[in-house]
Amino acid sequence: MGALNASVTQMAVKNVFNPPALMARRLRYFALALLVGVTYLALFHTVNFQDSPEWLKEVQTNLDLSEEKLVVVKTKARSRTYDSAVSQLRTAEFPRTDGYKYHRNSSRLARGISDPRPTSVGKEGLTQSNLTHNPTKRCVSVMFWGRLGNCLFQFASGYAIAKSNAMDLCLHRSYLTSYFHLEKDIRIIEKAEMETFKRVKEKQLPIHQQQFGNLKQFKTDIFLDGFLQAWRYFENYESDVKSKLRFQDDIIRDADSFINSSLKHSSNNARGKITTVGIHVRRGDMTSENMVALTGPLPDMAYFNSAMAHFQSKYKNVLFFIASDDIDWCKRNFKSKNVVFSEKHSPVVDLAILSRTNHVIISVGTFSWWAGYLSGGEVVYPKKWPAEGSIYQRRLKMQDYYYPTWKSM
Repeated sequence: MGALNASVTQMAVKNVFNPPALMARRLRYFALALLVGVTYLALFHTVNFQDSPEWLKEVQTNLDLSEEKLVVVKTKARSRTYDSAVSQLRTAEFPRTDGYKYHRNSSRLARGISDPRPTSVGKEGLTQSNLTHNPTKRCVSVMFWGRLGNCLFQFASGYAIAKSNAMDLCLHRSYLTSYFHLEKDIRIIEKAEMETFKRVKEKQLPIHQQQFGNLKQFKTDIFLDGFLQAWRYFENYESDVKSKLRFQDDIIRDADSFINSSLKHSSNNARGKITTVGIHVRRGDMTSENMVALTGPLPDMAYFNSAMAHFQSKYKNVLFFIASDDIDWCKRNFKSKNVVFSEKHSPVVDLAILSRTNHVIISVGTFSWWAGYLSGGEVVYPKKWPAEGSIYQRRLKMQDYYYPTWKSM
């Protein structure tokens, strides 16, 4: 017995005077406690987040989501915070309709919304010194949701809504300021300032909402919460919007260099003057099972062939410029010799290329829409998208989305 006690005492003394062993044991206890805590938090959030009918009801009320869309995306919300889940559901309701698999070796760095352009801009970019505004006027502000095409809608609609209400458009700096000439009539504010603004929500997309035409009634600064994807918002300010959405010089230089080089080396030169037609082919995430369930199938080659034939019947010598988020698919399916594929360009340069062609064939999504709107020529769009009977087709007013002078096929 005495020997056992002596052994235990010896081990205790050894541990006391063995700091590494003591530290290792403490680290093991700490790691075990941390694991238990993390497991508890994960279970707590999963149960409370997934099983709360009040939470689901609140999200559906705030975003005006149908039961069908909640069923499609509900599983994506597990183990997330409320704000994160709302963002996830917004993405399902208003998908990122101009997504690209960006090329990293572009002459301009391609970025998504999660990686905005630097806040510093060039000599002709947006700075406090070249802003012209009346600081006593109330503000209309928008938050940029989504990618480039979505943000262009939010800017254009926000600008026009502000002008129509004799208010200033007040924006947090974004990559749009380094893509376009947004020098005048805009105030730059910090995100914290927006938190004091009265939030006015857009319930559905794309629907032109008359309530935005009378914001003076609120007698305060306004934050417009929505995607604002309806051309009617800015129909009375078209020239102003297009003037502001002039690409920066380096973007134009890249786009024109590609177009001119393609024209120079085209075999079409032997046939005289060339008419250029841009084609945007959207695929990517829009081919997913969830998106097809919401919108129906994407436009197929029958649509593109018909649209191309339309222009070839009107003009003797046509060269098509194709931009896409799946250029390999395009190369496999567009077999005509009079096509040029835009590769290794950033999305904004692709948009500039399409907008500087004589006419445009669009597919789906806001990126396509803006390629057509900024081009100034004839625009063809797919009349079978969204598909008849699809969730999108039943709930959205496409006459508020597609421009009335565009041709459907």
